Amino acid sequence: MYDLLIMTKSLVSNIRLSLGMFVRHGSNKPPKLLRILLAPLFSFLGLAVSSMKMIIIIDQPATLHRH
Repeated sequence: MYDLLIMTKSLVSNIRLSLGMFVRHGSNKPPKLLRILLAPLFSFLGLAVSSMKMIIIIDQPATLHRH
């Protein structure tokens, strides 16, 4: 589960990096439409990552007691 979180974080950072590169090479300012389309996507990804963190925090005591 924790590996999945790390993978998701690296994936999100990679997407952001590639988008930043694309935006920088394409034009000085990112197109408004692109920003409008990507804002919900990034907020959703952030929400997913934070909810995964919550699941890990909730799940940890259970795994500790099981062993």
